Amino acid sequence: MNPELESPRPADRFCLLIDRGSTRVKWITALWHGLSAQWNLDVTTFGEGDVADLEQAMESGQMLPPEEVLYCSVGTERRAREVEQAVAAHTAAPVIRLRAEPQSHGVTNGYREPGQLGADRWMAIVGAVAQYHAPVLVMDLGTATTIDLVDADRRHLGGVILPGPGTMVRALGVDTELDVSGAEGFGAELRHRSGQPQGDTMSAIAGGIVSAQNGALGEALAWFKQRLGEEAAERVKVIVTGGAAGAILKQSVYQLTHDPLLVFRGMLSCRFGPGET
Repeated sequence: MNPELESPRPADRFCLLIDRGSTRVKWITALWHGLSAQWNLDVTTFGEGDVADLEQAMESGQMLPPEEVLYCSVGTERRAREVEQAVAAHTAAPVIRLRAEPQSHGVTNGYREPGQLGADRWMAIVGAVAQYHAPVLVMDLGTATTIDLVDADRRHLGGVILPGPGTMVRALGVDTELDVSGAEGFGAELRHRSGQPQGDTMSAIAGGIVSAQNGALGEALAWFKQRLGEEAAERVKVIVTGGAAGAILKQSVYQLTHDPLLVFRGMLSCRFGPGET
């Protein structure tokens, strides 16, 4: 599934995909071309912000009327209903909520209670297997950083959760007397800082965050490869996504594949199955 539109042919079907995260709402249009038998994500329609921004995008006329609206949401039911109500005010298309399931696209959920796995994590896991195949490690850096592992048999082995880069910064401001106001917006700056000791406070904070994120990745990857065995371990791919992915993309000794649209890929796979994604 190519993230950019390559064909000038009109699409046969349109879906609006919405990812309601902990702090932001992201959306994009997916187009189905029958001749090529695949979905394409139209990056020209990608947007992010709050629910009001989503409504404004739907009102703008820049997106064709969707046949279906697919969404996943984390957090409270109230937050999910906000998305449903906002969408329903601007389209009569069915609004379908996607959740973590015991199995999707041949991937088996590794949680004892599958529904407790965050919907966005499950979409990213399924999207990674669909796009890059298993075995695969998925690292999603946002408000929280999550790391999920899927073995060669498409079995989810569970995951690791730690504070995301921005959350680490804010925690320092809350629990210490440090003034971290200069660090709140340095997500992009992190990509140019190593995890080595630094000579000023803001750089030291950035270095510590990089070290923590990379350290979690390294430990999870080492455990995963040992669990897989030598042959499968050589085929492991590490896929990185999330709004704070820039914190480690240029600061990791591991080979990383960056896919900012991973959750949306998983939404298409969970809804339409492996034959159409």
